[in-house]
Amino acid sequence: MDNIIKVEGLSKSYSKFGKKKALAVDNVSFEVDKGEVFGFLGPNGAGKTTTLLLMLGFLKPDTGTIKLFGKENDDMGIRAKIGYVPENPAFHKFLTGKELLNFHAELYGIKEQKEKIVSEMLKKIGLEEAKGKKVSTYSRGMLQRLSMGQALLNNPDLLFLDEPTLGLDPIGIVDIRNIILEMREQGKTIFLNSHQLSEVEKVCTRVVFMKQAKIIETYKTSELTESLEDLFIRIIGKEI
Repeated sequence: MDNIIKVEGLSKSYSKFGKKKALAVDNVSFEVDKGEVFGFLGPNGAGKTTTLLLMLGFLKPDTGTIKLFGKENDDMGIRAKIGYVPENPAFHKFLTGKELLNFHAELYGIKEQKEKIVSEMLKKIGLEEAKGKKVSTYSRGMLQRLSMGQALLNNPDLLFLDEPTLGLDPIGIVDIRNIILEMREQGKTIFLNSHQLSEVEKVCTRVVFMKQAKIIETYKTSELTESLEDLFIRIIGKEI
């Protein structure tokens, strides 16, 4: 299979007032193949979000290489193929939900059938009835739905999800699950960072465990002989 993500020897540390802190990411390497839903698991502070931000190019690594679609991750040509849902989405609150999606569609360069694409996306993410409301009035769960919508507008081949179900009610969680499964059926690649282990187990084809800035275990979900929650506790340990 083709590698959509290839990370080799990735390390990142932070310094404050000239003093070097502990490594946030320590010599991490992994590959994600086309069509995989890849679960990135670990306790808080393990380095998961830092790794994700490094892959997206928002942070620069100290050492190591990151390739997406076989190219360096700062290659502008691959940006149109990527979608990203952050853990804490921030939007222009003076816009309505529909206006915001229209704005992001324009940023993506979507011109033909823009109105149709935005309208269908509002239905897909369950915000059709709230499309005329200001984003400032949206609940945490509605913002999460909106974030998913803007990330999908360009029909990405690679989607990065950082806690995509945070703040969602059970219906919203099922909606996000169905979107992920639909994309998996289409052969899209998804990188999922989540603590919702029951959802990870339902959608992921493979998972890795990260602890104290290092990757320590990798599993295919189809080969698990225990629940992902039990596996997480056994590998990561009750004392973090």
